[in-house]
Amino acid sequence: LHFNIVTVAFTGDNLSMHRLAGLQCCFSRGRISRYCLALHDQLEELHGTDDCIERTSQVHKSHLEAFALDPSANGPLYGISGTSPLQGLSNFDITEQLPPDVMHGVFEGGIARVLRHVLCGLVRDGVLSKKDLDRVIDFKYGFHDKRSAPVKIRDAFLTGKANLKGTASQKWCLFRLLPQILGDSVPEGNAHWKVYLAYRHVVDIILAERIPRGCIAHLQVKVEEFLEMYTTQYPDAAVTPKLHYLLHYPKFIQKFGPPRRFGCMRFVRLNNSYFLKTLASQSKELSLISVCTLATTTSASPGLRAFRVGVFDSFPPRQLDQGHFRSKSCQ
Repeated sequence: LHFNIVTVAFTGDNLSMHRLAGLQCCFSRGRISRYCLALHDQLEELHGTDDCIERTSQVHKSHLEAFALDPSANGPLYGISGTSPLQGLSNFDITEQLPPDVMHGVFEGGIARVLRHVLCGLVRDGVLSKKDLDRVIDFKYGFHDKRSAPVKIRDAFLTGKANLKGTASQKWCLFRLLPQILGDSVPEGNAHWKVYLAYRHVVDIILAERIPRGCIAHLQVKVEEFLEMYTTQYPDAAVTPKLHYLLHYPKFIQKFGPPRRFGCMRFVRLNNSYFLKTLASQSKELSLISVCTLATTTSASPGLRAFRVGVFDSFPPRQLDQGHFRSKSCQ
């Protein structure tokens, strides 16, 4: 068999993606985005893409030239740590082909942040009691949710002294079923609940199996509405990089299709294998190993779908055709 291989994109956790891109790997100060030039201290003010200076191929090229002249000064200025090894790939653009991963960005990022402020606000206002939160573990989960049933919500989580416990699946289960668990105790029109519903609307679109092209502009509007609502309701709460990245999801959905089709969620189970655990203990780069394993495993499949480009109703997946993998480079 003869294969024509085209690298469409890499996806993974933000730290690994920034390392691959040759960008700074600190998300608590400076330039925290591989998609734009947003500064960490400005995130609360950035409610739309019009407020952001986008990283483009041409802009990034000029930044690399400036970095080569004075790395110590221009590196922090543009959020660059070095030249990406991906620059050597033909027709590969790190500003266009490192899409966000929904597992790391939403399930293990935004969900916990939003739930903390929403639940804390409901308890503080007397809408819910801390005892009401025990319904999370008392709730009768259905057959398909039992294995992902969330763990008890601790007081330390509400006060910001601890993270939300559980796997990505457990956090998603809690977030998805929250109206069934606690919704009957929340009065209609509650301001905190509106923040949850706004974020839920955004996440539901992002996780849809198919996203019509006309819905992408709607998603952009809803993301902007959520960020404005979140910062208004919780003025002292920081907008994390993972919440900020929501602004850039529509662009990559337009380019690659629904994020659930190219996310890491379905492949993270591979990390439990003996081979990967042994390899990870030596390399300490488990996330990157998952990406590499995905590429190796998928390319060995007879009906190759290494990356579903443009997964809309009018864009069928590209598969192996008579021994040749046909794919267009992303321009």
